[in-house]
Amino acid sequence: FNDNSQRRDVVLKAVGETLTIHPLPEEGRPDSFNGALGNSTMKIDASPTDLTAGDPLTVTITIAGDGPLDTVPMPPIDHWEGFKTYPPNATTDSHDKTGLRGTRIFEQVVIPQSSDLSALPPLDFSYFDPYQKIYRPLFHPAIPILVKANPNAPSMPTQTFEGNGEEGLP
Repeated sequence: FNDNSQRRDVVLKAVGETLTIHPLPEEGRPDSFNGALGNSTMKIDASPTDLTAGDPLTVTITIAGDGPLDTVPMPPIDHWEGFKTYPPNATTDSHDKTGLRGTRIFEQVVIPQSSDLSALPPLDFSYFDPYQKIYRPLFHPAIPILVKANPNAPSMPTQTFEGNGEEGLP
């Protein structure tokens, strides 16, 4: 800031801290646990919920709370039968300078393959609460959807076979 400044090497010293790291308990670990730590809430939105088979539907899963949110994977939807899925997009919005408080948002495009589908299946997510030292499950119920038949979908021709199936054999 002025012409009288000089560069000096300075050695800084600090008292060390001892950390004890405990493994996560096996007991009480839910199947839906995928490594999330901290304290979280989960909200799910889907749009549109009135659509035609083969049309895309966007599912938005928001996990909010504290902990290392940028490492939280999306709750699995591999049990959602009858939907074609694409890889999700994930973003993290930190609400403090440490990056340990905020929201993690997943946008997942799914395509219902049949007009027989009437709901997006329920979704489970669990996290480990390091303060209470327990696993906490979060559950979102099924989301009703209305899937109309696609009038432009190609139809499979039906073919009737007669005989014993041995025609054409020598």
